[in-house]
Amino acid sequence: MKFLAYLVAVIVLLGVLLVNFKPKAEMSETQASEPPTAAASSTARAASVAAEPVVLDLVIQRGRLVTGPAVIQVRQGDEVVLRLTCDTPDELHLHGYNLHVTLGPDKTATLQFNAKQTGRFGYELHHAKAELGALEVYPR
Repeated sequence: MKFLAYLVAVIVLLGVLLVNFKPKAEMSETQASEPPTAAASSTARAASVAAEPVVLDLVIQRGRLVTGPAVIQVRQGDEVVLRLTCDTPDELHLHGYNLHVTLGPDKTATLQFNAKQTGRFGYELHHAKAELGALEVYPR
Protein backbone atom coordinates (compact mmCIF):
# COMPACT_ATOMS: atom_id res chain seq x y z
CA MET A 1 0.00 0.00 0.00
CA LYS A 2 2.90 2.36 0.79
CA PHE A 3 4.35 1.74 -2.65
CA LEU A 4 1.08 2.77 -4.31
CA ALA A 5 0.96 6.00 -2.27
CA TYR A 6 4.55 6.86 -3.27
CA LEU A 7 3.79 6.10 -6.91
CA VAL A 8 0.75 8.41 -6.91
CA ALA A 9 2.79 11.17 -5.19
CA VAL A 10 5.58 10.90 -7.78
CA ILE A 11 3.09 11.00 -10.67
CA VAL A 12 1.40 14.09 -9.23
CA LEU A 13 4.78 15.76 -8.66
CA LEU A 14 5.88 15.04 -12.23
CA GLY A 15 2.60 16.46 -13.54
CA VAL A 16 3.07 19.67 -11.55
CA LEU A 17 6.67 20.00 -12.74
CA LEU A 18 5.64 19.43 -16.35
CA VAL A 19 2.98 22.13 -16.21
CA ASN A 20 5.26 24.67 -14.49
CA PHE A 21 8.39 24.07 -16.56
CA LYS A 22 6.91 23.31 -19.97
CA PRO A 23 8.73 25.31 -22.68
CA LYS A 24 6.65 28.19 -23.94
CA ALA A 25 5.95 28.58 -27.64
CA GLU A 26 8.22 31.01 -29.46
CA MET A 27 6.78 34.45 -30.00
CA SER A 28 7.60 37.13 -32.49
CA GLU A 29 9.58 40.18 -31.28
CA THR A 30 6.47 42.33 -30.93
CA GLN A 31 4.55 39.62 -29.07
CA ALA A 32 7.43 39.08 -26.65
CA SER A 33 7.44 42.74 -25.63
CA GLU A 34 3.66 42.93 -25.16
CA PRO A 35 1.65 41.57 -22.24
CA PRO A 36 -0.39 38.48 -23.20
CA THR A 37 -3.68 40.38 -22.93
CA ALA A 38 -2.65 43.32 -25.14
CA ALA A 39 -4.84 44.12 -28.13
CA ALA A 40 -3.57 44.05 -31.70
CA SER A 41 -3.69 47.85 -31.91
CA SER A 42 -1.25 48.18 -29.01
CA THR A 43 1.06 45.68 -30.74
CA ALA A 44 1.19 47.96 -33.77
CA ARG A 45 1.78 50.95 -31.48
CA ALA A 46 4.65 49.14 -29.72
CA ALA A 47 6.24 48.29 -33.06
CA SER A 48 6.20 51.94 -34.07
CA VAL A 49 7.67 52.98 -30.70
CA ALA A 50 10.46 50.42 -31.07
CA ALA A 51 11.30 51.95 -34.45
CA GLU A 52 12.31 55.20 -32.70
CA PRO A 53 16.09 55.43 -32.38
CA VAL A 54 17.72 55.62 -28.96
CA VAL A 55 19.51 58.99 -29.02
CA LEU A 56 22.07 59.84 -26.34
CA ASP A 57 24.30 62.89 -25.88
CA LEU A 58 27.69 62.10 -24.33
CA VAL A 59 30.13 64.81 -23.24
CA ILE A 60 33.75 63.87 -22.59
CA GLN A 61 36.15 66.21 -20.81
CA ARG A 62 39.73 65.51 -19.74
CA GLY A 63 39.35 61.85 -20.73
CA ARG A 64 36.23 61.26 -18.62
CA LEU A 65 32.53 61.00 -19.35
CA VAL A 66 30.89 64.01 -17.66
CA THR A 67 27.43 63.94 -19.25
CA GLY A 68 25.43 60.91 -20.29
CA PRO A 69 25.06 57.40 -18.93
CA ALA A 70 28.19 55.36 -18.31
CA VAL A 71 26.13 52.22 -18.98
CA ILE A 72 23.91 52.51 -22.05
CA GLN A 73 21.09 49.94 -21.99
CA VAL A 74 19.20 49.08 -25.19
CA ARG A 75 17.34 46.14 -26.72
CA GLN A 76 18.56 43.98 -29.57
CA GLY A 77 17.52 45.54 -32.87
CA ASP A 78 17.35 49.10 -31.50
CA GLU A 79 18.80 51.84 -33.65
CA VAL A 80 21.31 53.72 -31.46
CA VAL A 81 22.55 57.25 -32.10
CA LEU A 82 25.38 58.60 -29.94
CA ARG A 83 26.10 62.33 -30.25
CA LEU A 84 29.55 62.91 -28.81
CA THR A 85 31.44 66.04 -27.85
CA CYS A 86 34.99 65.92 -26.54
CA ASP A 87 37.38 68.67 -25.43
CA THR A 88 40.42 66.98 -27.03
CA PRO A 89 41.04 65.23 -30.34
CA ASP A 90 40.71 61.46 -30.02
CA GLU A 91 38.70 58.54 -31.34
CA LEU A 92 35.85 56.73 -29.62
CA HIS A 93 36.00 52.95 -30.05
CA LEU A 94 33.00 50.70 -29.32
CA HIS A 95 34.40 47.23 -28.64
CA GLY A 96 32.55 44.17 -29.93
CA TYR A 97 30.97 46.19 -32.71
CA ASN A 98 34.41 47.46 -33.74
CA LEU A 99 33.04 50.93 -34.48
CA HIS A 100 35.17 54.08 -34.41
CA VAL A 101 34.31 57.75 -34.62
CA THR A 102 36.77 60.64 -34.73
CA LEU A 103 36.34 63.23 -32.00
CA GLY A 104 37.57 66.81 -32.02
CA PRO A 105 37.25 69.87 -29.84
CA ASP A 106 34.24 72.08 -30.54
CA LYS A 107 32.74 69.41 -32.83
CA THR A 108 29.83 67.03 -32.36
CA ALA A 109 30.51 63.58 -33.75
CA THR A 110 27.73 61.07 -34.39
CA LEU A 111 27.97 57.31 -34.12
CA GLN A 112 24.86 55.54 -35.42
CA PHE A 113 24.39 51.77 -35.52
CA ASN A 114 21.89 48.95 -35.07
CA ALA A 115 22.34 47.01 -31.83
CA LYS A 116 22.31 43.55 -33.41
CA GLN A 117 24.68 41.76 -31.03
CA THR A 118 23.59 41.10 -27.45
CA GLY A 119 26.00 41.42 -24.56
CA ARG A 120 28.09 44.04 -22.80
CA PHE A 121 30.53 46.08 -24.88
CA GLY A 122 32.96 48.64 -23.51
CA TYR A 123 33.58 51.97 -25.17
CA GLU A 124 36.76 53.98 -24.78
CA LEU A 125 38.82 56.87 -25.98
CA HIS A 126 41.05 54.94 -28.34
CA HIS A 127 44.24 57.03 -28.29
CA ALA A 128 44.06 57.94 -24.60
CA LYS A 129 43.09 54.32 -23.77
CA ALA A 130 40.55 55.70 -21.29
CA GLU A 131 37.59 53.43 -20.63
CA LEU A 132 34.41 55.54 -20.56
CA GLY A 133 31.57 53.08 -20.08
CA ALA A 134 29.67 50.17 -21.59
CA LEU A 135 26.84 49.39 -23.97
CA GLU A 136 24.52 46.64 -22.73
CA VAL A 137 22.31 45.07 -25.42
CA TYR A 138 19.52 42.89 -24.07
CA PRO A 139 17.59 40.35 -26.17
CA ARG A 140 14.03 41.27 -27.15
